[in-house]
Amino acid sequence: MPLTVDASFDLREAAAASLIIDAFAAILRGNDGSGPDGGRVIRVASDPPQSEDDSYLEVVLNEAPLMTAGLVFFSLQWLMVRPIRRITDSMAEFRDNPENPKNMIAPSNRSDEIGIAQGALESVQQDLRASLAQKTRLAALGAAVSKGNHDLRNILASAQLASERMANSSDPVVRRLTPRLYKAVDRAITLCTETLDFGRAGERLPRRGLFPLDTLIPT
Repeated sequence: MPLTVDASFDLREAAAASLIIDAFAAILRGNDGSGPDGGRVIRVASDPPQSEDDSYLEVVLNEAPLMTAGLVFFSLQWLMVRPIRRITDSMAEFRDNPENPKNMIAPSNRSDEIGIAQGALESVQQDLRASLAQKTRLAALGAAVSKGNHDLRNILASAQLASERMANSSDPVVRRLTPRLYKAVDRAITLCTETLDFGRAGERLPRRGLFPLDTLIPT
């Protein structure tokens, strides 16, 4: 025989506040229903998902297993889903702005797999922030060296011109020492040029190939 329905809930017309009140009332209610274990038998009606006609879905079930399922859901939500969402949110925020220290996760005192994952994520974030900070300092140092190297090349170019004029001096000692000075200045200029070439980012050579021209025409 069909079970006697103790309460009906129509989700198509119920407001959020009334549903919350019904949920708390079900938690505080005792075993005074017509179900096999004393729990209430409830009927829930709702619109089926992706339905375009006037059909609706109606379910009759015992409330006691539903309450147990709700407690299990909230337990999993608090113990597993919420910490995992915190990890994923921290990863997304750190990806968008890794230099902001507020985007680093603060690990909890948990000793399970989630706690291990939080600690590993914090370690990775710290290493990446340290690498980014080091790259920033190296970039600033490289810019300073490049500017100083450029100024040094101008000074050495002037010294090179002066050494060429000293080669025509009437003093024999000056004429004897001028080639050494000229070679030393030339080696210094070569060293500055090689240093700038080493720090310059190399571009890939163009590669010829065939491709359809209709990809260049905007549609």
